[in-house]
Amino acid sequence: MSQPGGGIFWPGRAPLVLASGSPRRVALLRQVGAEFSVVDPGPDRTWPGAAEPRHGVRALALAKAAMVAAGRPGSVVIGADTVVAQLCATRNGAQQLSARASSSCGSASPSSRPT
Repeated sequence: MSQPGGGIFWPGRAPLVLASGSPRRVALLRQVGAEFSVVDPGPDRTWPGAAEPRHGVRALALAKAAMVAAGRPGSVVIGADTVVAQLCATRNGAQQLSARASSSCGSASPSSRPT
C-alpha cells in the first residue's frame, strides 16, 4: 500500500529487519521507501529433503527469518529466498520439477531421450 508522498504504508512501530544479504532485496525495500536494517542470516541452508520448490523455498525463508528474529525480539523480520526450478520431461512424457541447484534433468542417452 502506498501513502501520498511516497514510501510504503508501515503502521507498526516495531523495527523492520531484512534477514538477507541480497543486494537486490535491499534495493527493492529502498525503492519502496522502507526504513529497515539488514542482518545477514549466514550461510545458505541445506535444501529440505525432497520438498517441492514452493515448499522448500518457503522453509528456507522461514529458517532465515527465525534465525535473525531470535536475536531481534520485538522486530518485524522479513526472510526471503529464491529457487530456480527446472521443468524436466520424463520418458512417458510427464513433467517433473527439479529444484536443487546441483540437480539436473539427468543425462539421457540418445535412444532414451523423450521425443
